[in-house]
Amino acid sequence: MLGNKIKDILVGLVLAILPIVVSAQPRYIGEIGLRGGVAFYNGDINSSKVFRDLSPAAGAFLRFKANDFLNFKIDGGFANLKCDARDYTENAMPDVPQDGSGIYPFEFDKRIMTFDALIIWNFFKYGFSNYDKDVKRHTPYAMLGPTMCMSKEWSGNEFRGGIAFGAGYKFKVGERVNIGVEFTMHKLFSDGLDIDEYDYLDDPYKMGKVKYKNNDYYSLLMGFVSFDVFRKRGSCRYIGK
Repeated sequence: MLGNKIKDILVGLVLAILPIVVSAQPRYIGEIGLRGGVAFYNGDINSSKVFRDLSPAAGAFLRFKANDFLNFKIDGGFANLKCDARDYTENAMPDVPQDGSGIYPFEFDKRIMTFDALIIWNFFKYGFSNYDKDVKRHTPYAMLGPTMCMSKEWSGNEFRGGIAFGAGYKFKVGERVNIGVEFTMHKLFSDGLDIDEYDYLDDPYKMGKVKYKNNDYYSLLMGFVSFDVFRKRGSCRYIGK
């Protein structure tokens, strides 16, 4: 009889410990990936039309997971930006020279290097788990943070700072593999992105000190693939729901 009681106790302990041990699967607190897509410009020539004059963009990123919802991302890459004032006949720029038909005969086409440091908030508890029912293999997310771009101008390299914001969606296709798409707008603190050899686009609408309306934007629509890195063993806790 005593032997049966000991046996029952041992079986109970095994059944109690089993879900705890199984739940201690590895976690990854880092993510490294590549991305590619398109870029476009908004500024003095094209003030409001999105997805016009699309050009290629590509880059890489490193993401750190602070918790199940909060992430930090560092990314860098390049993008081509271009725009032709002759395609925007609705513009009316004081003191900017026109040709004989009333068209502004200038354009810009440049390559920029981009650098972002973003805070990311996942709307769902994102990850890969066979045991935690709250973990989702997909999530939308929002992004915000400082940005900087560098371009080679006729006068030398120019650095421009600003703020980036946007949203994305990601899906975990494997235990460590992620795919997704994201859109970011980059609001620069200067009006010189679209200035090329000539300075016609330096405050062409004579807004003066209203800089927040006069400054330039560029936007990126990017798809990505990434791989989880920096393994950290998860905490042992009972999650047998």
